[in-house]
Amino acid sequence: MYRVIACLATDHDRWLVVLAALVCIATTLTSFQMYSIADSSTGPRRFMWAALTGAAAGSGIWATHFVAMLAYKGAMPTHYEPVWTALSLLIAIVIAGAGFVVSTGKSYASAALGGLLIGLSIGTMHYTGMTALLIPGSISWDMHLVAASFALGIVIAGSAIIAFKALAGSRAIVTAGFLLALAICVLHFTAMGAVTIVPDPTVEFHESGMNRGHLALAITAVTFIVLLCVFSAATVQRANLRYEAALTEQNALLEAAMRYLPVGLSMFDRDQRLIMCNPAYRKLYGLSEELTRAGVRYNDIVATLARAQKSVGGAGQSIADHRQNLDCGSSFSETMALDDGRTIVKKVGPIAGGGWVDVQEDVTAQREQEARIAHMARHDVLTGLPNRAHLLEVLDTSLHDACGDERVAILFLDLDRFKQVNDTLGHLMGDDLLKAVAGRLRDTVRRTDLVARLGGDEFVVMHSSTDPINKSAKLASRIIASLVAPFHISGRRVDIGASVGIAVASRDSVDAITLLSRADSALYQTKAAGGTGYCFYGRDGETARALVVYTGQAERALIA
Repeated sequence: MYRVIACLATDHDRWLVVLAALVCIATTLTSFQMYSIADSSTGPRRFMWAALTGAAAGSGIWATHFVAMLAYKGAMPTHYEPVWTALSLLIAIVIAGAGFVVSTGKSYASAALGGLLIGLSIGTMHYTGMTALLIPGSISWDMHLVAASFALGIVIAGSAIIAFKALAGSRAIVTAGFLLALAICVLHFTAMGAVTIVPDPTVEFHESGMNRGHLALAITAVTFIVLLCVFSAATVQRANLRYEAALTEQNALLEAAMRYLPVGLSMFDRDQRLIMCNPAYRKLYGLSEELTRAGVRYNDIVATLARAQKSVGGAGQSIADHRQNLDCGSSFSETMALDDGRTIVKKVGPIAGGGWVDVQEDVTAQREQEARIAHMARHDVLTGLPNRAHLLEVLDTSLHDACGDERVAILFLDLDRFKQVNDTLGHLMGDDLLKAVAGRLRDTVRRTDLVARLGGDEFVVMHSSTDPINKSAKLASRIIASLVAPFHISGRRVDIGASVGIAVASRDSVDAITLLSRADSALYQTKAAGGTGYCFYGRDGETARALVVYTGQAERALIA
């Protein structure tokens, strides 16, 4: 130990030693900056950055050694053989690179093995570089110190790698960097303490080349340029890794959103090839995994769907229409009715650079719900018959579209004795009776007639005919006969009747409300006469033109 300290204190230029230490520290810190990239990378990139770390570290170790060698103040002139000098650099890079690659493993055993190789690279490079030393004398070695230099270099270099693995962030880089710098310095100066140079005047020596100070500055300048380039590359790469990590996270979020998106989403490029789609899109059309891979042509997907829908002839037209809509440069929507009864709404929007993105949703349940709501708005909930709003809508249309001798007649019905059923048997029985009445009315009228319930026990039948008087009278008789027949509700017999008021649209224009009001007036006359019969609304201000009372076997005219 005294020999090593004495060598460092008396046989070296202190300023060049300081310069060597600075080169060493810069080398190791930059190397571990790069190694941190390798440690956070995966696949081939991980090994590539580990190998580059070895190249930077090996170059720095080599530069540190030769700056320190130039700091050595021996009594004899020195020169360096170029082949061995270059070989020492190559050895440092290759073995250090292998050490950093091995140490990228996740275990501490791989870290220790990598540290052993790095320590070995420091020692091997040092003694190979010493072989390049040309002097007018001979060199001998203290093998104990040689072994100690290798042992110290390997142990401290291994500690540097293990410390990096154990720590995190800047703390790991700084701690590992200083430990590796310590390994280089300890090994070098221990090895220098092991050397003994004996002058030999018989050795022919020709001093040539740069002096030691100039050579040291040149080595240092080149080293710092290399390290600056490496450090810049490492800094840029770390920034790239951060951006890649952020982009990967965003892509993961986007992928999760697309995976759980309840609607189908697909994106095609300007060549009409699939860029991406989500599972809902695949499930929506029952597409295979192969048909939803990136690069599949839009035409192939449409053709497959057309074959599944047995509409191959329409595939070409569908593609042409889609292309034409896209050429307009604006978003558009279309609704597709599939053979299996589903309804698909597709919304398509162009994207920059060509291509498009579309969102496709199965709206079958929504449309069915809308249809149910629309039906409920236009139909009676209890009987399922059209309600007043629906009746007026159809009646207005029929009055407007009536042509030739065809005329529209309204039969306004009111059930007789229905209140007694409600009061004695209950409202539930009354509801069942109303549903039974609706069923008999449907069975009695023509397919072209409309039966509606206005509310309570009031019903309306709309009837069109070229002979409205006779046809309406016969229809009223059939309706009354149908409704006076006994009903059997929940095991109980129920007897009711029906009063009918009939209004026939005149040849002059008349609106739906007026015609319905006239039929209501005729119904009032029927009820006033005792019910269970029918009455026509009169003309020219007459209240009623005829009143017929149904007696069960025949009809009796009260007013002719």
